[in-house]
Amino acid sequence: MQTEKVSAVVRVAADGDSYRRRRQWTFQFLDFLLREFEDADGTTALPSFPFEEDDGGEEDRRIVRKGEGDVPADWDSLEISDEEEPVLLSESYRDIIDDVKSVGNWKADLLYKVADTVMHDYYRGALDECAVGELFYACFQKCVERDKKVVVPEEQQQETLQLLYEFFCRVNARWSVAKNEREGRVLVEQSGLGWAGTTYYNSDYYYTCEQMQWMFRRLCDNIAVERRLRAVPFERLEERTRFAHMGGVRFHGVFVWMQQKDNHPANQYGMRELERIPPQHFIYLYRNHFARNEESGIRLLEQQMRGEKQKREKSLWRSFLLGEGRDYHNGMSYLLEGSLEEPESDALYGAALGFLQNFRLYRREGCVEFLSAG
Repeated sequence: MQTEKVSAVVRVAADGDSYRRRRQWTFQFLDFLLREFEDADGTTALPSFPFEEDDGGEEDRRIVRKGEGDVPADWDSLEISDEEEPVLLSESYRDIIDDVKSVGNWKADLLYKVADTVMHDYYRGALDECAVGELFYACFQKCVERDKKVVVPEEQQQETLQLLYEFFCRVNARWSVAKNEREGRVLVEQSGLGWAGTTYYNSDYYYTCEQMQWMFRRLCDNIAVERRLRAVPFERLEERTRFAHMGGVRFHGVFVWMQQKDNHPANQYGMRELERIPPQHFIYLYRNHFARNEESGIRLLEQQMRGEKQKREKSLWRSFLLGEGRDYHNGMSYLLEGSLEEPESDALYGAALGFLQNFRLYRREGCVEFLSAG
């Protein structure tokens, strides 16, 4: 679901309450998303959230559609774009759950759309972490506070909070894995090579995903205390998630699901232990074949991957190339074999090679392996 290109404009007065103004923008932005979804597919959305009017006037914080008016130069603005990006993960919420359950006055699929849109904009840099947190909180309030005269049952509030956590964690993992794979695809295709049969893993995306997951947990804990609800059972929700057959709600689960969905035989790809924590700045690229006529492209790919890494005082670089003609499927990296320059006690080396053992690999004819850590 793509929204129209808009500019969400927030003016923060030097002597004003910037937090309050930002919160007001958050609810306006959320209302705009709901209207966009309603216009597109007829989904019934909630009325606007009843927040207090600010003395500065509504004209200081409004949403302006692209082309409908000029944005003053001294205003802070945020542009939400609908430009098409290649979506690497294909999933339909309606394929996941047949009987869409209601959450307050929101349908669950609408809540999922909002979460997906918010996290998409975060991963393309249009929203920062603070804005995501505010929108998460605003989603909860939208679900349970349509009318301040109506008291939403505690059980329904609990269900809403848990569903929010599950949805936001899912789309967070989905978009972080998509960004990881897109980065690898660009490297490979810019070198004139095909992407098929390639595994790419950059631990920076793992840590970005985990940081956001931690924020969602903290928000849920705060809301539970504020509303006097039970603590959200995070581990149980993650284990029993409705997305379990599609990788779940964590980075490594979705990463493995992608690997097994796109490769054959599926059980020969992925990771041995999903809970293993990667080293910082660990980048690994594996290709399950290597033909000699691709050698120039492989050399260009190596130059792109090494890049600035080799300029660091403390860095690790490993590469291995095996041409076609040898059918050897040991399921492990060749970089783990043979003599090694660094001593095993070296912390950087030990962490990088230790995590490398976690990958499941399958070879067709030859292989390409590049490992960078630092």
